[in-house]
Amino acid sequence: MSIALIALRQMVRDRIGVPPHDEFFKDTVLDTNINLAYAAIEGESRWPWAERYETLTVGVDGEFDAPLNWRATRALTVDHSDLIEMTPYDMMIRFGDSAARPTHYSVVNGRFKVRPTPMSDIEMNHLYYVLPTLLAVDADAPSIPLEHIGTLIAKAAQLCSVREDDRPSADSHLAEYLQGLQRMRKDVRGTTRPTRIRVRPGGWLGD
Repeated sequence: MSIALIALRQMVRDRIGVPPHDEFFKDTVLDTNINLAYAAIEGESRWPWAERYETLTVGVDGEFDAPLNWRATRALTVDHSDLIEMTPYDMMIRFGDSAARPTHYSVVNGRFKVRPTPMSDIEMNHLYYVLPTLLAVDADAPSIPLEHIGTLIAKAAQLCSVREDDRPSADSHLAEYLQGLQRMRKDVRGTTRPTRIRVRPGGWLGD
């Protein structure tokens, strides 16, 4: 649950100290700065609330389109084994037209390619991050959790203060924004997947 755009506008107005009908900060101006703040926060990290999951069937051509608003892939798996990302050129050189259980993937112009190509239709699981959908109407709400909305407001207030050429206020809002980001990263740290250490056969680690 989050806060709708109509309420976010008033929260930004309250933060920068302008009345509801201020001509310098019309709704369209506030919407622009709220959306810029929203995009800035989403671009700071790959947040858990931006994760999506799908199960799909990949044909023998070994290709499928990226999901709507796809930003990045966290994991692409077959039979609970992660596929490894590889550049398209390296993947072509290594696998050519070979057919077997896929082990690698690449993305070209929004289209996934897995190699080796499967010998028949195969089920894959895709965990990925989406781009934020910008807020356009009063009822639209960001995907940022309610407890972190203050960080969004601080960033929007900073942008508005820069527009007003109020540098001291802009610096104050920026400091609050950066503190908010630190809290967000700390809060979500436990929800992200830990780095897995891969050890080559014969390696000393774990011997």
